[in-house]
Order: sequence, then C-alpha cells, then structure tokens
Amino acid sequence: MRARGVVAAVVGLSFAACAETKLVDGAHGVFSPDGTRVAFQSTDKDGPRVGVLTLATRAVTWLERRGKSAYPAWGPDGSVVYAFLDAPETAWAAHHDGSRNGCNLRLWKDGAARPLTAGRWRDYAPSFLPDGKTIFYSSTEGEAHISTSGGQRGAHIRAVSVTGGVTRAVLAFESSQTAAVQPSFSPNGRFLAWAHIGAFRDNWLIAVARASAPNAFCRLTPPEMPAYAPRWLPNEQCLVCTACREGDPGWCVYLLDGARKEMRRLAVGENPSVSPDGKMVAFVVRGEVFVTSVEYSTTKRITSTPQAENWVSWGADNRTLAYATERNGNWELVLATMDRKDDPNFANATIIKEEILLPSTTVERTRPCLSPDGKKLAFIEDRFSLKVLDLKTKQVTQVTDGS
Repeated sequence: MRARGVVAAVVGLSFAACAETKLVDGAHGVFSPDGTRVAFQSTDKDGPRVGVLTLATRAVTWLERRGKSAYPAWGPDGSVVYAFLDAPETAWAAHHDGSRNGCNLRLWKDGAARPLTAGRWRDYAPSFLPDGKTIFYSSTEGEAHISTSGGQRGAHIRAVSVTGGVTRAVLAFESSQTAAVQPSFSPNGRFLAWAHIGAFRDNWLIAVARASAPNAFCRLTPPEMPAYAPRWLPNEQCLVCTACREGDPGWCVYLLDGARKEMRRLAVGENPSVSPDGKMVAFVVRGEVFVTSVEYSTTKRITSTPQAENWVSWGADNRTLAYATERNGNWELVLATMDRKDDPNFANATIIKEEILLPSTTVERTRPCLSPDGKKLAFIEDRFSLKVLDLKTKQVTQVTDGS
C-alpha cells in the first residue's frame, strides 16, 4: 500500500504529540515534568548508575546503593522508572539467584525503589504512557525460546503496570529479524508509532496502530524508503520523521500529515526537534541550524558560519532555541531568540539575536536541553560532567563531576 493510502487508513484515528523516552549515558539530563529536578545517568568504576538532582537544594539522590542502573524516564507523578542489574560475582551465585539474575525494571518514588519486572533477560528503555499508569519497554524475554516457525523470537515491546505484577507482550514477532524500536505515544495514549523492520534486508519504516491493538498496524512509509525516529506533533494530526527516498540529496525531515492524507518532505536534514506548539521543526544540515514550518513551505536558516552547530533544543515559549556552536574554536552554548515581537515564529523571523552562554576558549559545553518552564538549561561540560544553568542568575549547578 502506498504511504498516502496508509495515512488515510489511520486518519480516522487521532494523531498527537510524542511522549518519547530520552536515554541518558552521561550526555543528557532528563528534566522532571515540573522542571524542579533532573534525572541522569552517570558512570563510575562500578558501571552506570542513576541519580536525581533537586535544583533548589543541589542535593543528589542515588536511586540504588549497589548494582548498575540506566535508562531513567520520568512519570507524570514524579516517579522514575529505570533498568537495574545487580549481577552476581560467581557462576554459582548466578545459578542460585535464578530469575533475579537479569536486567529488569524498577520504579523509584518518594525515596524508595521497588521492582516492576524480574527474569533472566534484558528489560530496558522504559517509557510511561501519558496516563502514568502503564510502562512500555523493550525486552528480550522469550528471546531464547523457539518460536512456532522454528526460529528464535526477536526482541519486542512489553508493558507492565506501575504497580508491577504480570507483564504482557505488546509487540512480539516470530522472527528474530523483525524488530520494533523507538515507540512514541500520542498524548492521550490511544495510539502508538514506532520504527519497524520486517527482515534483515528490509528498510526501517514508520508504523502506527491503536495502543490497544498494536499488532494491527499500518505502515506509514513505503518499503523502498528507509525511515526512523517518529515524533508526534501536538496538533493531533501529524508526525515527523527522518527518512530518505529516491532523489533526495540525503537524509531529510518528512511530515506525515493525517489531515491532508499526504507525506511530504519538509527539508533536507535529520533528527528533527519539534517546537512545543507543534508548528515548527528545527534540524541541522551540514552543521547549520534551520527551522521550517509544518503548515507552510517556509524554511529559515538560523545560523550561517564556517564552523559547526549541533544539538538543537526548543524553549517553552516557541520563540527560543538553544544549540551548541564550534565557531570560537571550541564548543559553546548559544541561546537564540527572535528580536522582533511582531515576528510570528522562527520560520518567519527577520532578526535573530544570539547570546553565547558562559563564553570560554578552553571549556567545551555541548548538548543543551531547555527545561519545561524555559528557566534552566542542562548541558554537558568537557564531555562528561552534567551541569544545569539558571538562565536568569547565570548560576551553574554541577550534577556529576565526570568521574
């Protein structure tokens, strides 16, 4: 089926905004929904571990005293779900521990952590549904079992209640070559989009389905067009993705428009970042920042420098961008705003004002991420240290020291 026909098949449903999980490996901080705390993953000699920084007090709470923890994600009620592994030191201990000897999910809230899943497999990359009652995650549970077709099952997506208990398969496949990754929920939780691959020689494509019946999914992109990273727009009609089809100069940002029943290229570039109001998409092409309109064929070049820019993040007001630049000899942070109040958006901005944050010729700062309220900026310093900048006072809080 052609992409347009597939979009038409699901246009009776409701498209909506992405509730993606951010994976942190010491390079990102994840703001809590209210913007007062940051969950992060830090690595020391014993491996990765997850902590929570309270911005007001600068206090860091480590979620586990032992073992390894990773992939933190916030729930709407301020809880944190993450993957946890406490591997035994000997083969005998591993045999004795039985099902506890796996990488499984735990939920932390109000200073206490409890297990959600258990088993000798890998549960990872958790993501809350918008209602905060259910968690979807990737899992290798059942991977070692022979499927009815005679081969091994591939990794799939499972779900578990925030209260724990029995888990269920959301997307499971008979073939080890079939996979579903990058799940993205609509805000109301009714629909699910993901990147899907059917066989070893196939391209990744974008699929969408009702969250209640994900196996009855529709393919939104054609098989000859590789596509990944679906992100919903808040207008409940469209999503964007990175894709490349015949004739494109490279990876491009595509809009899958459910209202108009069409798929169209917005611009050349990849890894799009959608504005909070869903009307604009920022992306990077050959080291330059661009913003394009979702509704009109208007694209604005934000930067034009011999050096590179990267890692674009939107402010809550839709009129602020943060990104990193290498123009002064090393990576620095930039805050870009529209200088004229009459300009409706970045795609139509006439004058853009840039401010170098914490200028330095010796310290590298990258991967900026604006908080939900737009008052703070998380970033990485000298490749390993996670810090948070108060944009009003310019006070910097160190979350990890990079050790």
